[in-house]
Amino acid sequence: MAVKKREILNGLTNRLHLVGIELEGGWDALVEGEVIVPDGSVKFPSNKPTVIIDPVTGQPTLVTPATTTGPRHEKGEIVSKPMAPGAIDAWVRKCYPHHINETCGLHVHMSFHHKLNYSRLMTPEFTPYMVRALMGFGNQEAIPPDHILWGRLLRDNHPHCAHMYLGDNQIIVKRKDYQSRGTPFSRYTAINYCEAMHHTIECRLLPMFEGPDQSIRAIMTVIDTTNRFLSKIRQRERKNNVTVTARPEVFQEFGITVR
Repeated sequence: MAVKKREILNGLTNRLHLVGIELEGGWDALVEGEVIVPDGSVKFPSNKPTVIIDPVTGQPTLVTPATTTGPRHEKGEIVSKPMAPGAIDAWVRKCYPHHINETCGLHVHMSFHHKLNYSRLMTPEFTPYMVRALMGFGNQEAIPPDHILWGRLLRDNHPHCAHMYLGDNQIIVKRKDYQSRGTPFSRYTAINYCEAMHHTIECRLLPMFEGPDQSIRAIMTVIDTTNRFLSKIRQRERKNNVTVTARPEVFQEFGITVR
């Protein structure tokens, strides 16, 4: 039986199975076939008219905001179904929000064909490795110094993606806990090991970018960095040959005496 060759993705052996993407922002209209899920962390100025009472006359006045910088329809997030890496481009372009700001994150979930690869990523080394790779991405893209990406990469205690390893506790958490900051199982880390909930590893370091093109390149950097780390750590694993000496065979005979 022929052995199936591993898929090559961007010049690297692809050890990922499926990918899930979370896009946060605001939309002016529904996206066909998708659901916009409310997310309390995504905030925009209100576009709705408000009523102000004149303190002298007591008469109400309807005031409409001078600018409409927020979404006309809905804010929150759209979460993809698990998909192959090759489907990411089309899905992101279809679902990209019409409005984004500093409160919007771009989260990447990854699952794996073999649980061994998941366990290989459960090491404190993976977080700084990913941070350095995304710093390289930011420099290559000439992202301005005041862009929110740099706050996520340079601030170790960032409230949404702290640079700490909590994988041994995160993998047993079975539901989202929005009050988990500061706990040993906080989900608000750069890399979140959400095995019990989704069977995935989540990278939370990325913000939303100004358009889908740059966001797609950022997502692929996360995927390529994960594959590269798995390749390197696999090469570091020591291989040992073990010889086991079999014991001599033992026979036991039973006899019966009949009188």
